[in-house]
Amino acid sequence: MVGVIGASIVDTYDGQALIMDLVLTAVGFMLYAIVLKVFDKSERLMQALTAILGCGAIFGAALFAGRFVLTQLLSVSETAMYSEIILLWSILIEGHIIARTIERLWFFGILVALAVFIIQLQVFAYFKPVLVAAI
Repeated sequence: MVGVIGASIVDTYDGQALIMDLVLTAVGFMLYAIVLKVFDKSERLMQALTAILGCGAIFGAALFAGRFVLTQLLSVSETAMYSEIILLWSILIEGHIIARTIERLWFFGILVALAVFIIQLQVFAYFKPVLVAAI
């Protein structure tokens, strides 16, 4: 949803970025589903993924609003720092959701969310040359 709004309003956000966002989200959801299966909590899959999706929508809206508003008020580096803080905060929130879902301590969930984030970065790095070549 936020990607569609971003694609229609912000000139630098194009359809390829939206597709990459969807791919990275699907990869993250698949990895979280595997974690839930490993910990025998498959019955909680929909609750966990909808909680992560809902929080992702809130973080996406905050990122979009931040980039839209803060670029008018702050420098590019300060706006990027704001975006990175929100991104790091989302890892903590997803970790908390996963920790509660699999009934483990909070730091274990954060480690899982951090591992998912790192894998998503690797997937992005793998597909980035393809996206650049398509432009």
